[in-house]
Amino acid sequence: MIAQKTARIFKSQRRNRQQVEGYQCLTTLINDDFNGKKQNPFEIFTSLNDETLAPNNSKFYYMEEGGHIILMPLVGMVEVEVSVDGKRKILIPEELQVLNMEKGQSLHISNPYDKEYVNYLQIHLTKNQFQGKKTFEGYGANSLHRLLKTGTSILNFGVFEGRNESQYKLENPNNGIFAFVINGVFEIEDRLLESRDGLALWDTDTVEMEALSENAIILLMETPLLDDLETKNL
Repeated sequence: MIAQKTARIFKSQRRNRQQVEGYQCLTTLINDDFNGKKQNPFEIFTSLNDETLAPNNSKFYYMEEGGHIILMPLVGMVEVEVSVDGKRKILIPEELQVLNMEKGQSLHISNPYDKEYVNYLQIHLTKNQFQGKKTFEGYGANSLHRLLKTGTSILNFGVFEGRNESQYKLENPNNGIFAFVINGVFEIEDRLLESRDGLALWDTDTVEMEALSENAIILLMETPLLDDLETKNL
């Protein structure tokens, strides 16, 4: 019998939903309940928001606590404005922006289209050593590519054709992995993940995956675990 590595699946249907006219946010909350223990095994990664804005709509965010946000458009371009400088930035798919936000600052994201919806991800971290825009066009298919390294966390991205396999070796075997399927279906460490599912995985130094559909797209983040948390018992 092959032993499964310690993990937790976050199904897309069970994400926290916030919805108002013109805006929807589906949150994969990493601080969510781990087998009755409301404790996050990851040291700096707190949540991943899957957000959609209707045409000519916008969303205002006020930072009650300082933090760091990775913005990643998936469908359509978005306009981003941070209160600290008031400059409007344009982000398109295959670009991401890392924002280091302080308490009391605000963020404004807009959909500039008249008829089209936009969809983007917000990845929330508590620590980061990178700020600015990153473009990742021209990547090859059927392998993982490093998008950026934010201090001790590494964000990887991959687009796969069906039945293609890949292996990721952790840079630090004491870290954990969080995988998020943007599109398609994957099998990761013998666990089936469909579009917008997440997987927290630890107690391993390698991750095996296989795409089970065409145009399967995945994010894979390697990030530190809490030193004082007995993650094996979660």
